[in-house]
Amino acid sequence: MRAVTDRLALGVEAAMHAYLRLRKRAAMRAAARKPLAFAGLDAAPVTVRGEGRDLSCLLAPGEPGRGVWLLAHGLGENRWQMASRAAWFRSRGHSVLLLDFRSHGQSDWGPVSFGRSEAADVDAAVGYLETRFPGEPISFCGVSLGAAAGVLAASAERFDRVILELLYRALEDAVMDRARAWLTRASFPVARAYLRRLEHAYPGGDPLEAVTRLRGRVLLLAGALDPYVPLAHARQLAAAAGAALVEFPRTGHRNLHRVARAEWQRAVEDWLDGPSEQAAAVLRSS
Repeated sequence: MRAVTDRLALGVEAAMHAYLRLRKRAAMRAAARKPLAFAGLDAAPVTVRGEGRDLSCLLAPGEPGRGVWLLAHGLGENRWQMASRAAWFRSRGHSVLLLDFRSHGQSDWGPVSFGRSEAADVDAAVGYLETRFPGEPISFCGVSLGAAAGVLAASAERFDRVILELLYRALEDAVMDRARAWLTRASFPVARAYLRRLEHAYPGGDPLEAVTRLRGRVLLLAGALDPYVPLAHARQLAAAAGAALVEFPRTGHRNLHRVARAEWQRAVEDWLDGPSEQAAAVLRSS
């Protein structure tokens, strides 16, 4: 039985790769037609080199001394998912770097593991920003896989401020909660076999432990209807990080800045402009 489920797990991995290749081709076609149409930014393409692969990014410099934000998208998405956030940060004078993870957007292909391997992409982007903007504080905003990659990155301790949206608690949760949402119970052994493959290929920690090492101020954003990140998990992450948590009551695992833009901006602005002391709190977006 174990051998059968392991072979089926290979099929899950192949299906994931096929999905990402389709999404990647679509992103590249869109970028070729209108390179900056989605962003609406005065941004320039830059290439960041990480682990022997080219990572495609967009850079929009802001006002000196205002700091820079690294924006990281979710699984199957690309930097355009973060474009409206980038425009908002730019309106506040910040510089922004929008990253395409490996196997996404216009970046080179590479192993995908719900944030564990992608953490190296975050490290490469941080290294670029430290060279490009010496002395400027670097902050991070990531969604789902992007949020996980951010907290798992070796450079995470250097972030000045951290916004984590729809962050999963552990790799097991990322895989098995999707299995519960999309598969039958009979398929769970296959999902667990796929999980074992990921854990063997990409050993490492989980976000629940990693958030305790963050030194900057932290804000978590969660959807009350998220089938992949239950509110109980989000609250556990916030408690571990000593962070504020904003809950969006009518939202699932979706782009919060698209479906609840006013609420997102109000919550983030209040947090950015509020007291510098990091206090844990649970807030509910109206």
